[in-house]
This record gives sequence, C-alpha cells and structure tokens, in this order.
Amino acid sequence: QLSLINDFLSRMPALTRSDSTRLRRGPEGAASEPTGPSEHAAPLGGLRSARLTFRSGAQELRLRPGQSTTDLYRGKFDGATPQVRVRDGRVLVQYRGIPFDWRKRIATMNLNTTIPWDIEIMGGIVRVEADLREVPLSRLDLTGGSDRIQLELGGPHGEGPIRLIGGAEKIRVERPAAAAVAPNGQGGGGRG
Repeated sequence: QLSLINDFLSRMPALTRSDSTRLRRGPEGAASEPTGPSEHAAPLGGLRSARLTFRSGAQELRLRPGQSTTDLYRGKFDGATPQVRVRDGRVLVQYRGIPFDWRKRIATMNLNTTIPWDIEIMGGIVRVEADLREVPLSRLDLTGGSDRIQLELGGPHGEGPIRLIGGAEKIRVERPAAAAVAPNGQGGGGRG
C-alpha cells in the first residue's frame, strides 16, 4: 500500500501540469488567446474593391485611412488578438469565445484609400470611431448595440447606404455639405 501511495504522489505533479495545460487550451485543444498588442496586414494585389466584416468581441473599433497604397489593410489589436482571415478581398476579423478581458480589446483598422470598401460591423461594440473621409465607402452596416458611434465621411462616391441597426446612446455623423443624406432610423438612439 505504501508503494502504491508513493507511486501516486510521484505521478501527481506531472498529471496536474498536463491537465492544467489542457484546460487552459480549451475544449478543442486550441491555444489560449494571445494578448496584444499585435499587428496584421495584407497586400492589396490587384483588388478593385474590398469588404471588411468585423464581428463583436471588442470594446472599441477604430477605422482609419491607410498610409500605404500597397497594403489592403493594416490592423493593430490591443488586448487579445482576434482571428483575421483574408480571402478574395474580404477581411474577416473575429474574436474567439467571450473571454473576461473583452473590455481591454481595442482594434484599429487602417484601410486602403484607393479602392471602395463595403464595411459590416456585427454585434455589440461599445465604441465605434470611423474616420472614413479618405476611404471610398460603398456601404456601411452596423448591427447591434453600441454606446457611441462617430462617423466622419468624405465626399460622395455614388450612392452608399449607411445602416445603423440597433440601439446607440450617442450617434454623430460628420459629412461634407456636398454629400446628401436621407436618414431612416431603426432601433433606438439616445443623443444624435
């Protein structure tokens, strides 16, 4: 019996380390989310248009004009690093799971200014700041609640619908005088 107990006690530290590593990796054995800051980028190549799909999981999303005409986008992520996929001009940004540190997540996406963008922001993000004055915008959809949405738009590039679906405490849209707008609200807004 003493030999059995001794064998059990000598194996326990290795088993405990192995199990704690497995539990940290999650149910599918994936590594735990790395924490930032981290950067991602992709080349423009021969693309003539692009689409950004950003799924919820961040506290703050900042959209900015890119500085390089050869990058399709350049993203900087503070906090946990999301999964970023690029295929045929579509950039998909998605945080995995719902970890406890979502409030520390800030995503900054710098978009190429030489091609039109179709932007879709899905799910609740506390704060969205989009400086799109130099980014040709073909469409912008923001679905889900938000505390604050601030959009700065450039000159008109044809008709580009902007849809904000879901509640927001404060919405601010700045546009040039030459850009006509026809508001049609869905959902609730606190202040505009």
